[in-house]
Amino acid sequence: MKYVLGISYTFLCFFACYGLDSDHTNKHLALQQLLDEVAERNPDLAAANARVQAATFVIDRVSTPSDPLFTWMTDYNAFSPPKDDLFPDSSYQLAQTFPFPGKLHLKGKIAQQQLTFTRYEKITTLRELILKTKKLYYQLSFNYVAQSINKNNREIVSSIIKGALALYKTGKARQEEVFKAKIEYAILKNELLVLHSELISIKAILNAFLNRPPTEHIAEPNNFFHPKFNLSYDALEIIAMRERSELHGVQAMIEEQKITSRLARLEFFPDVTVAGTLHDMKDSHNHGWGINISFNIPLFYSRRQRRESQEANARALAYHNTLEGMRAMIRGQIKEFLAKIEASEKLIMRYEKKILPTTLQTLSASQEKYRVGKGEFLFLLDTRRQLQNFQLAYEQARTDRELLLADLERVIGMPLEKLQSSI
Repeated sequence: MKYVLGISYTFLCFFACYGLDSDHTNKHLALQQLLDEVAERNPDLAAANARVQAATFVIDRVSTPSDPLFTWMTDYNAFSPPKDDLFPDSSYQLAQTFPFPGKLHLKGKIAQQQLTFTRYEKITTLRELILKTKKLYYQLSFNYVAQSINKNNREIVSSIIKGALALYKTGKARQEEVFKAKIEYAILKNELLVLHSELISIKAILNAFLNRPPTEHIAEPNNFFHPKFNLSYDALEIIAMRERSELHGVQAMIEEQKITSRLARLEFFPDVTVAGTLHDMKDSHNHGWGINISFNIPLFYSRRQRRESQEANARALAYHNTLEGMRAMIRGQIKEFLAKIEASEKLIMRYEKKILPTTLQTLSASQEKYRVGKGEFLFLLDTRRQLQNFQLAYEQARTDRELLLADLERVIGMPLEKLQSSI
């Protein structure tokens, strides 16, 4: 088999060399399709939705007064002495506690902040799932491309084996060259077994995300790669501070503690319990009634209510410091990922423009020389290995760039496709 490997290197000929059929991309797995299915089926996200729904029921519950208390009393029994009409046979009492004005409202506001935190927690869960799914998707994509590279190199080694056999028959090559070429082929077959094992593992994890059996079929990815973005640190920082769900969640906890402090200060004022009593007189139509008013006395306010208010203020300060730490970390991560993305794009360009075309040209020339009995066999094998390593490194660099873009999206809390419309 003779390979024609030109100097001009493009994506189309590169993928054609790997055997990827662009006419069947509609049968492949699209990234957005996978993300939509994960959002629909993932049990962790379903649990987050349930927690949000549960939190919505708390507001009305905590901002509603306690239930009235009904009491029935009697001391009539067969062993007690006879009673005259001045003593009641039975007494009925209905009591209701009225919290000091504003307490129930503040309890409802606390529950509202907890609901807000739960909603942002759900968004965080979704974005974490998106990040993990994208990473698995591109690992899956790299695995298929690595298999294609392996197949392509096995074909190259098969051609070398045929050439070595032909030269051996004519006495222009040694038998050990045939053996070494066959060993190269066996090594490639072993690498393919490892790739198949990794493929099974990646698909099993993806099926777990999709809440499906681990052996459920997952189609081959369609090798989607983002174009180059013009990314500005200042714009990304603004978006991150506005969109990151964790920041909003911590802010909700700060507001919750501030309201809790206000509620603790209101606890300095007592709640009032009003009770109405009806006395049922024995053997008489004369009944009595009474009204009771009682309230608690915050006698130990310096050790309870004041401490509760101080505790809430301290927690609010702690959350505020956490918020500032998260903001600093986000700024650092944006800088880090922008630098890594720029480096990966330069590396990809170097492979595309220099390393791969040169290696392909060298391999083509080495094969041609060896085919006519003039080339160096070990140099040919070494060049073939270099080509495979460079091909894998190039695809790994492209995959790493997509993983870095996914990390950057997670940091700013927004897909990069929506970046321009959000600035």
